[in-house]
Amino acid sequence: MPRTQLLIFVTLVVCWFGVSTAAENAGTQVANCKQPEGTAAVAFVDSPRSTPAIRPVKESDVARAHVPILIRNDGSTSLAHWCFDSDFSDYQDLPTTADFEIRDAARTTVLSFATNVRTNERCFNKQVEPGSVFGVDVSFVAPPDRLPLSGTVTVAADGESQETSKQPGSNPATPVPCVVKAKQITRSLVLSAPSNETYSTWIVCASALVAFLFCCLAIVIFWHALRLPMGGAQWDFTSSWATHVTVGGGILAIIFAASLLPDYPHFLTKQTYMTINLLFSVLIILAPAVYNLTCSPSSPDANGNVSYKGIVLFFLGAAAVTMWAVIGQLLTIGFLFREFVIRSYMALPSIVVFVAVLIFVGLSLMTFCWRNIKAYTPPPPPKEGKLRTEAVAESRESEVLQRWKAF
Repeated sequence: MPRTQLLIFVTLVVCWFGVSTAAENAGTQVANCKQPEGTAAVAFVDSPRSTPAIRPVKESDVARAHVPILIRNDGSTSLAHWCFDSDFSDYQDLPTTADFEIRDAARTTVLSFATNVRTNERCFNKQVEPGSVFGVDVSFVAPPDRLPLSGTVTVAADGESQETSKQPGSNPATPVPCVVKAKQITRSLVLSAPSNETYSTWIVCASALVAFLFCCLAIVIFWHALRLPMGGAQWDFTSSWATHVTVGGGILAIIFAASLLPDYPHFLTKQTYMTINLLFSVLIILAPAVYNLTCSPSSPDANGNVSYKGIVLFFLGAAAVTMWAVIGQLLTIGFLFREFVIRSYMALPSIVVFVAVLIFVGLSLMTFCWRNIKAYTPPPPPKEGKLRTEAVAESRESEVLQRWKAF
């Protein structure tokens, strides 16, 4: 029996300790204020008219963006507990969670808690008196292949206040501590792509490489005719198909990029799309113009007309620049169609048909340019040892060089 009585005594002690602890905790728990003595309100110090776009910096396999935020305590009560929450969607409008942490304005101390109520909420304690302003740095981390992200950042705060409460059986009202919560404030935010240099550089370099190989092939084939004279360039709206496709495609691409794309596309920015299309359109127009600048004027004929004479080498260079503009323009339009696919503007089979048409147009234009090169390039001079009469020589010197039409 002594052992049984001992067990009963220990059990009673444990139960009494647990009940007393629960009662103590219930008594010290501070409830939310119903009629607080003061007010609680927070506000952003700066209020931009448009949604701010932050460009992240790529770090290994992630992209990190630092967003400085200034907050002011607009109430009459001190606030001590702050929570930040984020809600983002990726470039396909799919919900995406962006991990973030909160540091002080100098980015030296982490303020946010390691464990939070929700996985996408970060809280910290900081006493902010009424009318005071403080700044934090919110560091977002997101995978680069999901950018750009658009969404909101929500800030909530609370602090301790008092409210008068009349206890039963007592005449004077006694102040009771309570928790006062400020109304949440929200700010829109966009995390743009870390850099569009990769895709834009790929478009420019890939098209330039194809044009360079095209030029090298033409130089090898027409090696013995590189220094032969050629006439100047001229534009013909009935036969300059490469120029028509490049300039017309560039104008349409600029219109599509400005009107159909969202403010923050995935591969390139709207400004990059319009800039590259405009540059390739200008480049194909400048190719024959630059060739004409390398030509030298000839002696006036009997009618007083002066013609300009260039060489085959510069002609091949102008043809290569034309090919560069054509291929670069088609690649840019291809990326524009990819933007339409990922945002479900068009079905994938439709885009496949359009891409097949682009490839066909590109190959057709390359064939068209090559045929023009063969047609306008003069035949090589006779081989050494082959006799030429003076009459033939004089006729070639006095021959009026034919002007070639821009591709």
